Formats: sequence, C-alpha cells, structure tokens
Amino acid sequence: MKILVADDDRLTCALLKGVFSKLGHDVTTVDNGVDAWRVLKDGQFPLVTLDWMMPGLEGVEVCRRIRAEPMPQYTYVILVTGKVDESSFRLGMSAGADDFFTKPVDIGLLATRLQVAERILSLQREVGELKAILPVCIYCRRIRTDEDAWAKIERYLAQNADVELSENICRECYEKHLASEIDSLE
Repeated sequence: MKILVADDDRLTCALLKGVFSKLGHDVTTVDNGVDAWRVLKDGQFPLVTLDWMMPGLEGVEVCRRIRAEPMPQYTYVILVTGKVDESSFRLGMSAGADDFFTKPVDIGLLATRLQVAERILSLQREVGELKAILPVCIYCRRIRTDEDAWAKIERYLAQNADVELSENICRECYEKHLASEIDSLE
C-alpha cells in the first residue's frame, strides 16, 4: 500500500518510514503540511500519517482538506502528535482523523493500528465495489433506487451519474418493431 508520512521531525519520519517499509509498504515522506497536501492531491495514498504541528499547514488542517475535497479513494488519516489532552483528541477526530497516537511512537502499537487501517480500507473498497453494482429488474429493466423505489434507468442515470443518453435503435429492434411498418409505407 502507498503511505504518505508527513512530519517535520526527521527522527519520527525515519522511524515511521522504516516501520512501514519493513512491513512491505511503499512510503513517501514530506516534512511540511503544504507539501503533504500537494502530494495528496497529486497521488493516491490510501493511508497518511500527519504530524499535528508542521510548517505551512498543520496536520489537522490537512486532515480537514482531505475530508472536504473529493478524493478518488478513501484516505485513512492518522494524526501523530505530542498532545495528549482530551480536547486535542476531540479536535483531531472532529477534523476527520481516523486514528490518533502520541509521540514517542510505540512501534508495536503502530503495527497493530496499521492492521486496523488495512482492514477498514479493505472494507471501504468493498463498499465502493458494491455501490457500482446497479440492481435492475430482469423484466421491465427499471432500476432500484436508494429509496427502494423503482425508476427508469434513463432517469436514474441522468440524476445520479451525470450522463446524458442518446436514443437510438439497434438492428434487432428495428427488424422486430419497425421494418414491416416501413415496408408497408412504400
């Protein structure tokens, strides 16, 4: 998995990169919040660790931006901080963090939390795949909506997929429905 580590403390950055790399992950590191946000927008990182206090943008602000911007996939955010008070924890979680741990980093705890993150990301992918499956009636070809109603596929796609359909007729339907009528006109 691709992981972004954003921390201005070189020792913490090296530690996190070493642990994640040893566990088989592809790790990119940056040392400030501005670069973290730029890299996140340019690449796909399922997991990011953000130091709370960094130059440019603080980790909490990067977290808020991740949650505010539409991303191609869910990004699991872990805030890393020296702040141990409850109000910091609440602030970080309300900004959209999925996890929060304090420095100094406990390597065993970090590895365990990474397993949890991988499990959640896997479930998130499954939900995305299931959302891509459209339930269509085999008889009338209408589609079941989120409200458990049935709608014409054309209307559903226009409302939910931002697509416009161009009406045409296939050769089989032409032969079945129109060919004899057109021949009778001639």
